[in-house]
Amino acid sequence: RTVLPYDMLHKVDITSMAHALEVRPPFLDRRVVEFAFGLPAGRKFGPGRGKDLLRTTFGHLLPPAVPARRKQGFEVPLHKLFTGPLADHVREALHPDRTTAAGLDPHAVADVVKRLHGPRPGTAQATVHALLVLMAWWERRNGI
Repeated sequence: RTVLPYDMLHKVDITSMAHALEVRPPFLDRRVVEFAFGLPAGRKFGPGRGKDLLRTTFGHLLPPAVPARRKQGFEVPLHKLFTGPLADHVREALHPDRTTAAGLDPHAVADVVKRLHGPRPGTAQATVHALLVLMAWWERRNGI
């Protein structure tokens, strides 16, 4: 009710339309959803059975490595982007003069960027992303 329509599906729609692609999430077909809701919980959930129904049904159609691997979501590789191809953009956008003008503590911003490049970045990439969005908004709003 929240994550799919207001996050995941929204992003898929925007991205696919930007590239003239038709995307259809097959597991959201009404018949599939009704079938899934009709199954007993024990058939859908259980220790180590996260994809058991899919493996049983479609496993023979896929290379053996695919049904054997663990479930994984898709995440944008922010850390790799911010420390690689976008490193100059991060440095420029979060320059102390700019962040100070926007009312941010430049030392706190520098600490987050330092953590991003350190051995234990934790959630620094998410904070850097939020800072980049904030700075873009602030500069656009202030005609910079």
